[in-house]
Amino acid sequence: MSDDMVERVARAIVERACGKGAPIDAEDMAIARAAIEAMRTPTEAMKVNGGLKAEAMMFEGEGTGFIFEDMGAVFTCMIDAALSPPLPVGENND
Repeated sequence: MSDDMVERVARAIVERACGKGAPIDAEDMAIARAAIEAMRTPTEAMKVNGGLKAEAMMFEGEGTGFIFEDMGAVFTCMIDAALSPPLPVGENND
């Protein structure tokens, strides 16, 4: 896992709790790493959103043609799904 991403997550957590510019320490980094590891297995909503974005890129011309750039867009859609409030029971496509 990239320390850059771990540090970004740690900084976001610490700044949310303590304010902008608060220092981060090893424990903050460990908490951030645990938070990222918890997202390792995507939810169904994340898989659906990522899959729909990938399909749109492959078959509807939304892709850039640069795989690494396109995977970033898929990843962003999956994270957006993770951050969205869950649908009430009975309102999803499961």
